[in-house]
Amino acid sequence: MNISINKHLVVYEEEDEIILLNLVANNFYALDNISSIFWNQIKEGENEVDIVASISSLFEVSKERVTEDLQNFLISLEKAGVITIET
Repeated sequence: MNISINKHLVVYEEEDEIILLNLVANNFYALDNISSIFWNQIKEGENEVDIVASISSLFEVSKERVTEDLQNFLISLEKAGVITIET
């Protein structure tokens, strides 16, 4: 899976929250603490397997649960125009 971040995106970080602003679509997407961790790992180019392993270990939850949460997160980002996913 290849994830591309929208080039018209502005990222605003404050404490435990990240706001993603799409300047073309004129909308925003607010990330909570866990979503912010997902986002930072995606931004760094980590693959899905590494992200799942990291989050699973950090929060002591099953890899299956993290995989489901990550997939839902990616789908919602793609629908919001924040990222493009190529398989």
